[in-house]
Amino acid sequence: MRLQRQFNLVVVPLVVVPLLVLGVTAFNYLLESEQQKLMNAMSNSVTSMRQKIDMNFSKIKANLELLATDGVMMRYGVIEDEYTRYKIYQAGLLARFKSYQKHFPIYEEIRYILVDGYEDTHWGAPNYHNVSDDESTRSWYSRLPKKEGSTLNFIAANPDTGQQSLYSFKPILLRNTSTEDASQPKTLRGFLGTTITLKWLQGELQSLLIDSTQHVAFMNGQGDKLFAFGDEKLATFTAPEMGIQLLDTNHGGIYQARENTLFGYSLVYLVSEEVVFAKARRLALSIIIITLISIAFTLLVLLFLLRYSMIRPLQALMSASQNIASGELNTSLPDLGCDELSDLSRSFNHMAKSLADSDEKIRFIAYHDSLTRLPNRRMFHYLLNNAIAASARNHDKLALIFLDVDNFKTVNDSLGHDIGDMLLQQFAGRIGECLRNEDSVLAPDNINQDQDNSVNQDLVARLGGDEFTVLLPQLKHATDASFVAQRIIISMEKPFFVNDHHFKITTSIGITIYPDNGRKADELIKYADIAMYHAKSEGKNNFQFYSSDLNEAIADRIDRENELREAIENHQLSVYFQPQIVTGTGKIYGLEALVRWHHPTKGVISPLNFITLAEETGMIIELGTWVMYESCRIAKDWLQKGLLDFRISVNVSSRQFERQDVAQLVEDALRESGLEAQYLTVELTESVIMSSRDKNIATLSEIKGKGVKISLDDFGTGYSSLSYLRTFPVDTLKIDQQFIKDSETDREVRSIISAIVMMAHALGLDVVAEGVEGKEEFLYLQSINCDIIQGYYFSKPLPHLEAEIYIKESLKKNLAS
Repeated sequence: MRLQRQFNLVVVPLVVVPLLVLGVTAFNYLLESEQQKLMNAMSNSVTSMRQKIDMNFSKIKANLELLATDGVMMRYGVIEDEYTRYKIYQAGLLARFKSYQKHFPIYEEIRYILVDGYEDTHWGAPNYHNVSDDESTRSWYSRLPKKEGSTLNFIAANPDTGQQSLYSFKPILLRNTSTEDASQPKTLRGFLGTTITLKWLQGELQSLLIDSTQHVAFMNGQGDKLFAFGDEKLATFTAPEMGIQLLDTNHGGIYQARENTLFGYSLVYLVSEEVVFAKARRLALSIIIITLISIAFTLLVLLFLLRYSMIRPLQALMSASQNIASGELNTSLPDLGCDELSDLSRSFNHMAKSLADSDEKIRFIAYHDSLTRLPNRRMFHYLLNNAIAASARNHDKLALIFLDVDNFKTVNDSLGHDIGDMLLQQFAGRIGECLRNEDSVLAPDNINQDQDNSVNQDLVARLGGDEFTVLLPQLKHATDASFVAQRIIISMEKPFFVNDHHFKITTSIGITIYPDNGRKADELIKYADIAMYHAKSEGKNNFQFYSSDLNEAIADRIDRENELREAIENHQLSVYFQPQIVTGTGKIYGLEALVRWHHPTKGVISPLNFITLAEETGMIIELGTWVMYESCRIAKDWLQKGLLDFRISVNVSSRQFERQDVAQLVEDALRESGLEAQYLTVELTESVIMSSRDKNIATLSEIKGKGVKISLDDFGTGYSSLSYLRTFPVDTLKIDQQFIKDSETDREVRSIISAIVMMAHALGLDVVAEGVEGKEEFLYLQSINCDIIQGYYFSKPLPHLEAEIYIKESLKKNLAS
């Protein structure tokens, strides 16, 4: 993922989320603030309105109290004589009523009502029509106060105007001082009453309404609405509680402010919560715009800083890295600033310079052999393909020489790899001296695979191990390659001196020609390898050109390898046993286990035709392991049947000693079969021991320590050294069958055999003569005290069941004798 994309995925949420959270928090805060402001405004408005109403109500009450105590009113009320009252005093009282009404226009009427309910004196505002002078039938008449100091204030429908008016009544209790004693109670003379228009109240209530989403109501103590203005939908939702509160209704939230006024009335102010939300939405829109602008600005700043402070330097670093990856090692970065990126650019430039300085060394290591400094297999394939392409363009020939050191493994195994490596260095140098021109390419150091590197000189390369190749381009005749090959063979005749050792070694050479033998690099190398192995089969120390016949021979070898592999997998192999007989008694000394191949079409195949192939291909490991396990299994079976009182000999090849833990193999085979070690003998040749003498002697000593005997096979064909023999941990010596065959005609051979027997007896070893086929050979070996005879004279190798019959018959003969 791109760094900028990763940055966006990380930083954008880090910027956006806090700003969004801040916006939401601000919105919630503003919403709460608007709610609080609305509630404060409603509370203040209701309180202010209530104060105005109470003030007017207080004025009305105070004016009523003042008028009731006015001297004119008191004198008029105390006169009982109607004529005197009307003629003398009523005009003054009406003048007083008129004066009050003039100063307080809200007064619709002022009147004096007698105790019986009759309006004695009445003053009305202009255009005010009094429909009746008898008030005794009114509902409020019975509620008129009769105690001194009390008043009655209420709002009711005015029959004179058809509208709601405020009625205020005060009882007039007076004592006629001229006729009544001061100790007597005051007498109720009548009631002073005022009727107040409430248009001012309606105006005040309407002034509270800001828009149509509000509702204001003036209610009596019973909850009846006397006046109501605004949204009637809100009129159905009221609560009796005083103060400010939020009502939860089906139509949403409603804020209610409620306060009581004088005279027992209530002022209710309702506002829909939508008012708050409308303001909040407007604020939210502003917040959203501000938040988005803040986010956009912050992101632009961050992206700008990211691009110019990080992305561009990193892109420059990436581009420079890609240039280096593509081989442009002279790439460098400019100074990226004074921060860590500057340190990074300097480190990068230092790395690039180091890579450029090391480029040639790296290329050399990649394409050259570290030991001989010659082109390695990879470089040789590349140069060979170039040479083939050049030969195709020029219509000429080229030769490929494939060679190795004969018996190089022996040098490595006996003297160590260090000596072998130094020998290979000298060997490579001699090959170079044999090429056709003095400036031959031995180790080209300046190879660039992006350029045309056509090979126009002889070239030598090391493919691995002791295998070398020589490339001879621009040949006029194929036979020219034979001259170079012969010079190489001759150059190897001189001894090689490595430290304190000197060697005389030879080489086997195979040659292929382009385009006669092939047109592809892999074909030429393969056919040259085949030709080299043909040279080895011809006695080594020679060169051979490739031919199609050789290819057929290799194909036959491959077929035999495949057949042998199938034989092992499909259990076409079986173990045969050849008896070893004690010369003096005729008893069985032991049986040697020999493997046979039962081919489905070719019949029984002798070991001579597949053992060598198994060793060369490495299949001898699997084959030898199977023979060891199978031999121990059969021996255990014979032991349980009471037939085994001798040892079974099993051969172990040199490849097994090289690649396998033979001591562990023997231990595992004995453990799995349940066979005791005293019934097993391991056979091996001198060359096996000498290939890695100290290591193999230690292995044999370990095997012998388990109770297994060791037999030295084919004695006389290898080192045959008495000094070596006495150090080997062996129990039995087997004379090679070639000595036995030659003993009939060659007296010297007989002397050698006799000497071997005597020497072995002197060392405390048993001697086995193998390959004994005639009676004369048997009698001779008997005469020189050879201990054991093995060969067709007594028995050929027998399959498992036939060998079991042979053992039984031998036991019968021994019992009979």
